[in-house]
Amino acid sequence: MLLTSLAPTPVFTRIAEASRARVTTVTDGGALPGALATAVAHIDERRRHALIEVRIRP
Repeated sequence: MLLTSLAPTPVFTRIAEASRARVTTVTDGGALPGALATAVAHIDERRRHALIEVRIRP
């Protein structure tokens, strides 16, 4: 018996944005290295969270 449910699925990017995190969505694997570099730079420079949403099926 499940005691909790995540239905409907929360929009985690909106939750992160509300927490002042940098949010990036990647749909092409070639863009992932750049997104990671940008996220790490954001963390280093601003001392804030970053979230990368990787969509494997558009």
